[in-house]
Amino acid sequence: MASRLLNEFEASEFLGMSPATLRSWRCRGTGPDFIKMGNGAKAPVRYDQTDLEQFIARSRHVPSVRAAYGG
Repeated sequence: MASRLLNEFEASEFLGMSPATLRSWRCRGTGPDFIKMGNGAKAPVRYDQTDLEQFIARSRHVPSVRAAYGG
């Protein structure tokens, strides 16, 4: 089954952050992968929902105390 492409507002809602944060991340080259639908500054941007889920998984951190004791 193909994953869904989300616009910037849907993606920001999915991640629980503002669209401005996603724009900032794109400009800095960080954050989740995105798809630019064309050329130029006004070309729409889309996020593959699977990429967003993988970004969340990669962002998971184990507290150092738990990691040290395996708990």
